[in-house]
Amino acid sequence: NLSLKEKITFIPIPIVMYSNGDFYAGAFILNTNAFGLKHLVTAGGYTSFGNTASGILYYQIPAVGYRPGIKVGIHGGRLLQEQADLDDEYIGEYDSIFFRTQLALSENLTPWLTLTAGSTFNYYEIWNIIGNDDANDEESVSFFLFLFLFPPRHGVDGREESSEADDQ
Repeated sequence: NLSLKEKITFIPIPIVMYSNGDFYAGAFILNTNAFGLKHLVTAGGYTSFGNTASGILYYQIPAVGYRPGIKVGIHGGRLLQEQADLDDEYIGEYDSIFFRTQLALSENLTPWLTLTAGSTFNYYEIWNIIGNDDANDEESVSFFLFLFLFPPRHGVDGREESSEADDQ
């Protein structure tokens, strides 16, 4: 006898926020078992109804045993902002687009602790600054280091979950 039990691996996440006088809404979807390999795919976006539009796509292969994990992603969008002086007087608007790419490696230090290090490349193009139609480009590279603390996943019999993909 062969039995197959499929897990629901797509998780929809609606988002509603309020920040700096604007409402934001959007949605993301997570696939926690992409290609049946326990890889994580995150895709989605959000908008502030005219001022901001942003989209995100990430793909992550988790660290397993002595094999490090890897995460790659892109994030881009458009932002329309008002500019004020120190007395909070309106002085103009600016419009910008941004694009961000990310690459990170992760290592399981213990079953509960993961270290992630990576780099992000950012590109911004800003125009219409206080009535000036000239565009300004800005590029930057940033580096990051995170420690994540979380419990290991356990099956119904109390043993840590594994799959054939984990054992390869």
